[in-house]
Amino acid sequence: MVAGLTSLCLLEATIMRALSASTFPRRSLLAVSTVLVGLTLLSTSAFAAPVREMLDRWLLGIERVQPFDVDVLDLRVNAQTIWVIGDGDTDLDCHLYHNGVLVSSDTDSTDICLLPTNGRRGAFRLTVSNIGVVYNEYRVEAEN
Repeated sequence: MVAGLTSLCLLEATIMRALSASTFPRRSLLAVSTVLVGLTLLSTSAFAAPVREMLDRWLLGIERVQPFDVDVLDLRVNAQTIWVIGDGDTDLDCHLYHNGVLVSSDTDSTDICLLPTNGRRGAFRLTVSNIGVVYNEYRVEAEN
């Protein structure tokens, strides 16, 4: 791991020297440096798993459901799992439908819902119920 990290750092230094000697604008140099630092971090085992997880999951939206209310969201995704991640204030119950058929639900006492799509792709309807006395701002994410 250390050898790989050292090699990437040397590669970054070499490329940065070559680019700074050319006519590249400073923004381009910063972008190249950022990418190389990112590759360096990806090569280390301490950072690899969390970064890979972030790259495999993407944000579909941020919503707010009022107290004792239900949000209905229509999604079009090609993912294995839909996540609903609340702000921690109240319990959220979630149901995921495909073509009007319940695919998965999460009705525990937390505001994090993990909803597998069970191999289905395309259009889904997601219902998010707030079981609490204050609003809950939540993120909807898809994961492969």
